[in-house]
Amino acid sequence: MKTKLILIITFFIISSTFSLADVANCDQFEKLSAKYVECNAKKIKKDTVNKVEKSKKKFNNSTLKKKLIKFKNSKNLMEFLEKD
Repeated sequence: MKTKLILIITFFIISSTFSLADVANCDQFEKLSAKYVECNAKKIKKDTVNKVEKSKKKFNNSTLKKKLIKFKNSKNLMEFLEKD
């Protein structure tokens, strides 16, 4: 029983340390070095990609997209203003 408990605890400790290792620490470089700038650029790029993905999902599920498609497909203003 004790061995199972110890195995489960070690498994959780090992799995949690790997998930924390993904975050890049740019403080190890000097502020004016090229490595520091490169590290920060990678972090910003990753964050930006994630935010763009979330925004795309929100836009695809919104009514604004439907209205925009209807506007683009209409030939004139009266056709756009017609209610469905």
